[in-house]
Amino acid sequence: MAKVIGITAPNVAKILRASPTTLDAVMRGDVDGLLIVAEQFATIMRELIRQPGTGIVYKAHQASAPGEAPASDLGNLINAIRTAITKDTKRLTKVAVGITKNAPYWEALEDGTRNIEPRPYIRPAYEIGRAGAGDKFVRRMRKKTKRIIAQRRKGRR
Repeated sequence: MAKVIGITAPNVAKILRASPTTLDAVMRGDVDGLLIVAEQFATIMRELIRQPGTGIVYKAHQASAPGEAPASDLGNLINAIRTAITKDTKRLTKVAVGITKNAPYWEALEDGTRNIEPRPYIRPAYEIGRAGAGDKFVRRMRKKTKRIIAQRRKGRR
């Protein structure tokens, strides 16, 4: 799977105002929260690709115009979008959204080539989902972080 976006404890520790160690403990206990964000991002990508194209019509398929998300024909790209839970080299929980090898052309569509204008769908999905999904994730993680910090303080008394 080609990694598109990854979320780890050090990346969001500053946002939540918690130490990376505390945050990693929260994240290990809340992989569901990470998965919610990743699935929302993947869903937005799929929805962008499902939009009808306004480009050239080839038999029964209308292609996307340059600058639009790619218009789905057989659904291969949509079906290749996956989420995965992994551990990085420091054993931190990471959730990634990526494209499987079943759609090797994903990068050519996103960035374009010498012969094809870009049909971006990853960056626009990230921009659309960043506020909504990210805010939900941050709220959920702040709540869990406060609960763990309170439990640790209670245990020190």
